[in-house]
Amino acid sequence: MIEKAHEYDPSVILLEDAGVGTSLIDVLRHEGLNAVEVQPTQSKEIRAHIQTPKFQSSRVLFPRSAPWLSELEAEILAFPSRRNDDQVHSITQALAHEYLTIGSGVECL
Repeated sequence: MIEKAHEYDPSVILLEDAGVGTSLIDVLRHEGLNAVEVQPTQSKEIRAHIQTPKFQSSRVLFPRSAPWLSELEAEILAFPSRRNDDQVHSITQALAHEYLTIGSGVECL
């Protein structure tokens, strides 16, 4: 994770302040990365539901040529039925904290 963080140089890294996330926050900060703890107070389903209007109004965009786009789209469309929902969870956290950058050359899901 540290290697990827240095490679992509995000402005912020959001992590749940629980379990492994708590110690990872300290490690990332020690590496000079902007790790911010989040403490969700609602279920994943409720948090996703709150962000749904942003998807419906085409305010959430992803790079059209991203090799991971089809897998992400499948996860989003299957949520919450799919066992693996880590990407949906991460995106809703980012949207809630308004750290998701919207750029050009992207496709709306």
